Amino acid sequence: MEKKLFRSLKSNKNTFIPNVSEYQFNDRISNTAFIFSFVFILINILIVWFNHSSLPPEIPLYLQRNWGAEQLAQKDMIWLQPGLLVIFFLVNYAISLFTLKNEPLTARILGGTVFICSIMSLISVWNIMNLVVAVKLWF
Repeated sequence: MEKKLFRSLKSNKNTFIPNVSEYQFNDRISNTAFIFSFVFILINILIVWFNHSSLPPEIPLYLQRNWGAEQLAQKDMIWLQPGLLVIFFLVNYAISLFTLKNEPLTARILGGTVFICSIMSLISVWNIMNLVVAVKLWF
């Protein structure tokens, strides 16, 4: 019994590099979190894209600062939120692809984190646009 147990724990040195077929996403929870996050990121980008021309030169972007001129930023800085969110999405998605087989909880946590951040960013951009202009949508 002991010998079988120790033999099963031995592993090849080549198992450190996973095959390409092992990168497939089979976890339903993290997969749906990343899909919904991607949809929210696209909606976020489309809202900024369609309303960018109607923005004033300065918009209230830094909402944690004191009221007034300290909150204002150039209108091109509105692309900061969707841009950072895309980078955050890609990094977390890549990490979750590599850790999914060994640690599915990590992939789920990363997917949930991106999902929550994408919702928060969408709400923030939507509120900034509603403060400044009436939001135009594509329909």
